[in-house]
Amino acid sequence: MTARRTSLISKLGVPVLVFVFALGALTLSNRSPEGSSGASDDAPPAADFGPPPRNTEELIRSLQRRVLAEPDEASGYAQLGDAYLQRTRETSDSDFYTRAEKAFDEALRRDPAELTATIGAGTLALARHDFRGGLRLGLRARRLAPRPFDPTRWWSTPRSSLVATATRGARCKKW
Repeated sequence: MTARRTSLISKLGVPVLVFVFALGALTLSNRSPEGSSGASDDAPPAADFGPPPRNTEELIRSLQRRVLAEPDEASGYAQLGDAYLQRTRETSDSDFYTRAEKAFDEALRRDPAELTATIGAGTLALARHDFRGGLRLGLRARRLAPRPFDPTRWWSTPRSSLVATATRGARCKKW
């Protein structure tokens, strides 16, 4: 039995040592130089919108501060619209649909090619049973981000039905 243990230790010892050595080498090579924070000196300082949100209400407040601080950025409005849609799911309060619509409209006014706002607006259209509008926006989202972008890989919300509808759009009959 001692010979078996020695054989097992020698078989496992070499791979373990190689792994530890590789891990140490990677750790050393990925360290930033002393006195460096890792951020580029040319980059503008990141805006601070408070601590990370713990729930959707805090996320909405944080994104509201963001759009006030960066009113020309379409992505902030798109994310705010998504947060309003999530809040609608949590509370069943359809007033958040109106807020989401305004946020998506603002995002698309600032950047008509904003993908998150386009998908969000399509999700909102489908939630309101505006299937033509949802299909139109789904096809537009597909044009904005053709393959290999596949939202269904990450989303299990009504967005996946938006993308599925857009994917089948070419085969759907015209109303």
